[in-house]
Order: sequence, then C-alpha cells, then structure tokens
Amino acid sequence: MPALAIGAVLEPFGLGGPFLTVAGWGIDAMGAISDWFAKAPFAQITVASAPSAALVVAFLGLMWLCLWRGRLRWLGLPLAFAVSLWPRPPAPDAWIASNGASAAIRVGEQAVLMRPDVSRFGVDLWSRRRGLTIDETGEGFDCGRLACAPTTAPVALAASWGKRTPKAAELERLCRSGELVSLRGPAPSEWPAACEDKLRLTGEDFAKGGAAELYRTGGGWRIVWAQTLRGRRPWTAAASEDDG
Repeated sequence: MPALAIGAVLEPFGLGGPFLTVAGWGIDAMGAISDWFAKAPFAQITVASAPSAALVVAFLGLMWLCLWRGRLRWLGLPLAFAVSLWPRPPAPDAWIASNGASAAIRVGEQAVLMRPDVSRFGVDLWSRRRGLTIDETGEGFDCGRLACAPTTAPVALAASWGKRTPKAAELERLCRSGELVSLRGPAPSEWPAACEDKLRLTGEDFAKGGAAELYRTGGGWRIVWAQTLRGRRPWTAAASEDDG
C-alpha cells in the first residue's frame, strides 16, 4: 500500500500522519469487505469426506486429462471430480473419544457434544470428516460431575468419564436411562440387572480399539473402531501389545 510505505518513511520527520491515516482507511475497508464475505450465505460449507478410493480415481482422472491428447482426454474430467461427486456413506449416530472421556451424537446434520470443553481436537476432526456442524449446547443430556445421562437425546447414550468404575447405584442409573453405556474406567466385576440388554463399552474396549463410531442397525448397533481403520504401525504396535 503506497500510503503506508510513504507514511512509514516520513513518520520519523513528523510528516507521516496524513498518509498513515489514509492507509488506515484502506485497512479498515479491507477488513470490512473480508468480514462481509466471511458472513455471506454459503461462505463456508462443511462437506463429508469421500472414501479413500475417490482420491485414487480423481488422481487417475487428472493424469488422464494432463497426459492424453485429443478429445478423448475429456473422458478423465468426471473422474477428476470423483472426490466431489462420490456418494458419501451415512454418518454414524454417535461417536465416543478414544479415552472414553467425551462423546457426541448426531442429530440431523449436527453433532451434539456431550462435553463441549473436552477432547475438542478429536471431535472437531470427526465432525468435519462426517460433514456435521457442532452444537455445543449439550441439549438432551443431564450431566453431573462425572457422568451424563440422556434425557431427550435421540440417541440414548449414557457415559461416565471417571477413571474409576462407577458405583453400583450410578451404574444402575446410567443403564436405566441409556441404550448405550460408556465407561471411561474399567468394567465392574458385576453389572446391574438393568445393564444386561444394553450395549456396554468400557476402558478396556477403548484401549484396544481407540475412538468408536456407532451406527444403529435393525438388530442393535454396529461399532467401527478407529484402531481397526488405521491399522498397526511401528509407533502404535507397542501400545497395542500392552493393551493385550
């Protein structure tokens, strides 16, 4: 910006004020324009990630467009847009962090966070990958110091994030309120009768499988574990073996 440069040069001599003022007007105008575009409708759209195969197809399509000569090169155009055009799989109904300390459920196109201030990095990555916007109100859950019980949430997920196993009375309350029960701590030596027909996940499960995505099926629930998808790598093999 010329006015800013001139003002900076003349300022040591006490003559840069008018030029810096004009430069400030320009900066304010740029800020106002940026703010308008940032708040405009559809300025930001969250789109679910495509399957890994779409990236390979898109790469092959781009290579075809770049290397082939003649009109047949345009056959690669739809392949190049595979990442955008590939059908997205249905989003999971619930997500639980790898340490069991945080969770979220899907309500339409939103991810309702059970504990908005915990494990934000993980839940932010998961929600963007699944094309969901974040709802931090925690609506639908009754949360205390160490546990949350569902009230009006469409996915009745009850969770305890204490490192110790909840007492029998607390377990009974969680199991009566939820169809899914998640414990950050170890499994109890004996589950209450109210927990018998509920899907139960404990600290041992998260240690082996990592974060979990849960899909409602006709006969219950399907769980997709993060550790299964990413596989065993040199820097995770030792931890996996320690987990038994």
